[in-house]
Amino acid sequence: KKGAVISSLAILVHFSFIVPVAIFYSYLLFGNRMGLYFGFFVATFFISEINLAVFNELVESYAPEIVQERTSSYRLESKVEGHRSGTEANKVWYAVWYGRALKWSIMGFLVVLFLKGRTFFKRNKGWLNLFSFTLLFYGAANLFSSLPSGGRFTSIANLCALALIILYVQNRENEVVMEKFVWAAIPALLLYIVVAVRIGLYSISATAILGNPIIAMFFTGEHISLNDVLKMIL
Repeated sequence: KKGAVISSLAILVHFSFIVPVAIFYSYLLFGNRMGLYFGFFVATFFISEINLAVFNELVESYAPEIVQERTSSYRLESKVEGHRSGTEANKVWYAVWYGRALKWSIMGFLVVLFLKGRTFFKRNKGWLNLFSFTLLFYGAANLFSSLPSGGRFTSIANLCALALIILYVQNRENEVVMEKFVWAAIPALLLYIVVAVRIGLYSISATAILGNPIIAMFFTGEHISLNDVLKMIL
């Protein structure tokens, strides 16, 4: 009960956390339905676009007025269509594929967990709770990812999934299929790590590493990214 209250307080940080909290309460209501959630999770990887007309109708019929006002800009048809069409054609290949590499790797891991770990999960309720919730949350996050700023929910889903995967791999060392899949997924995961670190260099100032009171006197107002520093060095 305390955890439910604490999670609900996230709405005070940003109204969009209504979605994760609603998913959490849905899980509490329906409980562990691993097979149903897995089917929902897999389906949303292939049918990942919300019907905007139906979605807007539901929001305008049932959501409080303040939620309707705050979400109106995210639900504009022109903005949604622009988000869905994207600008991937203008991006280099690794900027397009690094996110997909993580997403499809996680999907592969969760499929292996469902096929090979079902007996284990059924015998261990704590693990079953985390796995069931992760499947439900990831499926919902896939749907919302088709809306502007909906990718924020995928980030939370990734955290849940990676926590489950890492714990499982650490505690089930003798599972042959999972071990083979880990090796198969390493190239995709390395691609994600390298590109994610590169993107991070653009938003991390050099003073984050080199900063001290003396240097600060010469760099007042200057915010040179680590990416620019590396370019100057190399």
